Amino acid sequence: MKPIIYLNQYAHHRFLGSRYSGQPIRDKLETLLLENSNEGVILDFDGVSVTQSFIDEVIGFLILKYGANILKQIVFKNCSQDVKAILNFVSKSRVQDYIKSHQT
Repeated sequence: MKPIIYLNQYAHHRFLGSRYSGQPIRDKLETLLLENSNEGVILDFDGVSVTQSFIDEVIGFLILKYGANILKQIVFKNCSQDVKAILNFVSKSRVQDYIKSHQT
């Protein structure tokens, strides 16, 4: 069974907005991804609003470190339309950055 990170447990007033608040979640996510590489990890956004900075700290950082394939190991659950838009924007941007940094 895939481990689940319930982001509402970390949210202050249902909001996650800073890079600072994203760092411990990213660290936990990265650890779980390494421990469960065959299963992946679920990020549950139920009842949580996020900013682009928060998503960049959590997801963008991992894309820059591991590449786009890391996204195949993460299930994004209970995302609002706003969260989906932010995830798409950050993911596309960081995948492009990763590709540029690994071109020969």
